[in-house]
Order: sequence, then C-alpha cells, then structure tokens
Amino acid sequence: QPRKQFIASSASMFDIKSMAPEYAQVRLKDNTVATVPVFDARAMILSLLHDPSLMKKENFAEGYNIFTGEEWDDEECNRNYGEIHTGDAWEPALSRYCGRNCKYMPIALVLFGDKSHTDLHGMLSVEPVTFTLSLFNRSARNLPEFWRVLGYIPNLSAGKGEANRQPASDKIQSEHICLSRVLKSIRDITDRGGIRTTIMGREVHIKVWIHFIIGDTEGNNKWLGYYPGNNSGTIRPYRDCQCSFADMTKTVTKCVYTTLREMETCRSTLESNRNVGLDAFQKISRYPIKNAFLERGVPLSDTIHGPFRMTPPELLHTSGAGLIMYMFKVIAVRIGVGINRDDLDKQHH
Repeated sequence: QPRKQFIASSASMFDIKSMAPEYAQVRLKDNTVATVPVFDARAMILSLLHDPSLMKKENFAEGYNIFTGEEWDDEECNRNYGEIHTGDAWEPALSRYCGRNCKYMPIALVLFGDKSHTDLHGMLSVEPVTFTLSLFNRSARNLPEFWRVLGYIPNLSAGKGEANRQPASDKIQSEHICLSRVLKSIRDITDRGGIRTTIMGREVHIKVWIHFIIGDTEGNNKWLGYYPGNNSGTIRPYRDCQCSFADMTKTVTKCVYTTLREMETCRSTLESNRNVGLDAFQKISRYPIKNAFLERGVPLSDTIHGPFRMTPPELLHTSGAGLIMYMFKVIAVRIGVGINRDDLDKQHH
C-alpha cells in the first residue's frame, strides 16, 4: 500500500483516528499566520485510561481512591507530603470539580512545557505542551509512556532574523495565541460537562482540571506573561508574589501572592485608560497580554491565585542540580576533618 493509504487503514483498524493531530492555523499579533499542531485532549486522556499496560495498581499513587479522589485515613503515606493528592491544593480542587458525594472521577492534569531544538542555534525548535495524570505515582510519571501531547508551539521567530523588532509583549502574546489553541480541547471538555466512559470495568463520569504546571523558569515566566528576572524594569523578581529585590535578602519573609483579582484590576484599568493600565502592569512586572490560562472554560486548581501560584520552581536551575554535589565536596574539603569540624558542629548545635 502507499504510505497514506496504509496509515489510513491502520488508523481505522486500531480505532485511533482521534489520536491524529489537527494542523490549526492561528493569526499572530503581527498579523502573520502560524501552523499549530494540536491533539484532542479527550482522546489523549482516554488513551491513558484505557491502556491496560498503564492502568495497574503498581502505577497508581498510594493512599487514595483513583475513582473518587478520597484519601484513606489509615495510610501511612498520607501523613506527610508525598504524592499529588497529599498537597494542600488537592482537597479544594477535588471539592470544586467533583463535589463531596464521590459522584465523579477526578482527572487532574500536570502540564509540562519546554522548548526543544535540533540544531546548534535553536532555529529548528518547537515547544511541546504535554501532560500526565495525577493518579499515577512518581515512578510512573518519570516514564515517557505515561505522558501525552496536547500540541506543539512552533518557533514564532523563525525566518524573521535580526530585523525582528517586535515588542516583547507582542511576542509573548503571539505565544499565548498558540497556547490558547492548544488548550481549546481542554476547554471543550469543561463545556461538555466532562467525559463519560468505562475504566477498568467501571462506568465513570470524569471531571478534568489542570492541577499545576511544570517547566523551567524561562518557560513558566512566558506562560504567566511575566518579565524575565534579569530585566532592568522588573520590580517583582519572582512570578508568584509581590516581594521586591530587597525582600529577597531576608532570612524569613512573608509573601503576599499575586491573585486573579489583582490581574483583573490591571486589565480593567488598561481597557479604560491605556497609559495608566500599562503602568499598572509594569508595577506588577507583567506584560499586558491576554493570558491563555485565564480564558473562560480553562479549569484550574486554584481559583484565588489562578496560574500565578501553579508553577512550582524546578530544582535543576534553582538549586544547581548536577553542580550541588561538587558544591558540598568543596565545602567538605575547605572545612576538613578533626578539630575544625568538631568545633563547627558545636557552634551549629
């Protein structure tokens, strides 16, 4: 068979037509058109839940019922922070989307995005938006077969060269236009009231939401419309809170977190008076964009802070993972052994 005919017949034979991507055309901020490959979130979620090789007890997070989201009180693992359902955000999100009568099956998504390139200079790059499910344990989530793709954000600066003088806010807005198209199938699930299916022989009604987002600092900042930390105009050096650079030197500081209400105030100010609104966005170190995560129908775990407290810092850059072992080695060599270290231990105690 010719290639296209073989793919079509295979897709029909294995009933995987819904897994094929759609090549969506989106109009960017500079009026150019970009192609965004997007996948149907419903098909991707069900491809995980209907796979018997993945849906095994040894792959599930311990200590809770995957069909209701309820924690088991007598489980040792639930007495400490561990799997996703032990976090402070789980119970409020579960109650909001599934209620307290255990009628719905919770499917909390962990989104991941990071730019990947195949050449030396990053021109041939793409940013996959992928997800996994919170019901899988950490060992399972570390494996690629437990992840699915929602879409690919293309390199929007490709072919524009050094003459690309587009404002930074317009570049970020163009990325969010693409991201909005990628998230559309998740919004569709919300609009339809969830997904009805059969999982492991049990009929369920699934409710889906985005629980948190992982990625590197640069990617998280872009997805939140936040200034880069090294920007000279940055007033708030960290994306989650209102802390200033001076607050960063404090051993103990009490953070005031960014809220959706604060963002709505800045947005309404921008619409009524552009100059005042731009100044308001600058004071909170954010670009005046329409954020894809704030569109109607995007289900988020946090309804107070929205996505602005849903991007935990990653350890690779935050604590120098990979370098930290050498840092401790240098400290050990400098301190040495014997009397010096004993004296340091006494001072520490």
